[in-house]
Amino acid sequence: MKKSSLKVAVILMILSFINQVIAQKNKEINLNFEWRFVKGEHPGAYKNDFDDSHWRLLYVPHDWSIEDLSEESGPYDITSEGQWDVGYTVGGRGWYRKTIELDKINEGKIVHLQFDGVYMNADVWVNNYHVGSRAYGYSTFWFDITPYVEFGKKNVIAVEVKNIGMNSRWYSGSGIFRPVSLRVLDKIHISHWGTAVRTKKVSSSMAEVNIITNVNN
Repeated sequence: MKKSSLKVAVILMILSFINQVIAQKNKEINLNFEWRFVKGEHPGAYKNDFDDSHWRLLYVPHDWSIEDLSEESGPYDITSEGQWDVGYTVGGRGWYRKTIELDKINEGKIVHLQFDGVYMNADVWVNNYHVGSRAYGYSTFWFDITPYVEFGKKNVIAVEVKNIGMNSRWYSGSGIFRPVSLRVLDKIHISHWGTAVRTKKVSSSMAEVNIITNVNN
């Protein structure tokens, strides 16, 4: 039993060392601050030259469904499409925009844009290019935006969110309701969620552990 515990401890130390090496080589940038937001339909809002100066400035995570519709009613509307299932709150459409600048020193690296959760039907653009969409509202998703970013220059991220109709049996909220981050990686890097640890056999005297890692180049 003691030998098994020692093996597990050694494995955990190796994994910890790998994580430290990866953290030193790669960079994760917090993108939760200074987003511009507005509700409704806004044709062309994905374009870099679109004027969003009058949009509200906010930080994410953000949920527009819980915001007051008026001083009298708060966030509730008796005509809500979701009715009592969503607590008579309101969904609809919303747009988010953010401008970032990537240091020229990172040129040649891989750039991933990650959203930990957007409810729901999210479409994402970077510098006028539609990089992808995500219908499901509760899981994390990411895009490789390397072909679309410009290092040493300003880059515009635009996100359209559509929470329309009856689509939930409970309160879901609306918008970018979890953190957003940018991952800057070397060309040779461990793939996104690319490490898995499986315990194949366990007994009172031993344990067999498999570690699988996918490396991208």
